[in-house]
Amino acid sequence: MGKTTLAASLSETLGYKTYHTDKMGRHPGRPWPKARPFIADFYASLRPETLLKLLLIHHQNMWPSIERLIQSQASAEAFIFEGCALRPEYIHAHLGPFVKGVCLTADPDFISNRIRTASSYGSLDEVHQRIVAGIVNRSVRDGREQESRAHAFGLPCIRVDESGVLDQFKSNFLADTSSTNLS
Repeated sequence: MGKTTLAASLSETLGYKTYHTDKMGRHPGRPWPKARPFIADFYASLRPETLLKLLLIHHQNMWPSIERLIQSQASAEAFIFEGCALRPEYIHAHLGPFVKGVCLTADPDFISNRIRTASSYGSLDEVHQRIVAGIVNRSVRDGREQESRAHAFGLPCIRVDESGVLDQFKSNFLADTSSTNLS
């Protein structure tokens, strides 16, 4: 289970609307199963640092739209936001008694295996395998950075690769929600 699955599960249980920030702005962050040749050439030419920097710029550019949406929903019905662009350094200012946040993390091998599986890595040609390897590297580095920032801003972190942890989080969240009448 990851961010999208957890958000969908909580939304279904609580009847909340969900906003998926990854769908709000197109970023070719997953150029598979097969990228068009010019995109493949572009991604294959990038160093891992550049891939990460492009992702961070994309998130920074998306933040004003996400923040406006969060603010517009603050007095409306309950909702759930999920996605990679909800970086701890951006969302921490919005957290409070009725706005909660959590950072989902995972072991680098878990992240690598998940991306390799999603991309059908074994069936890709050498160029596309190199692209996926760059995305794996970027995702692992970004995960570490987000976890570090989450700790710095006091955001709880949950390891999605640990058995039962997300189910326990969901149970605790639902119990907290019903006891504070957030719904």
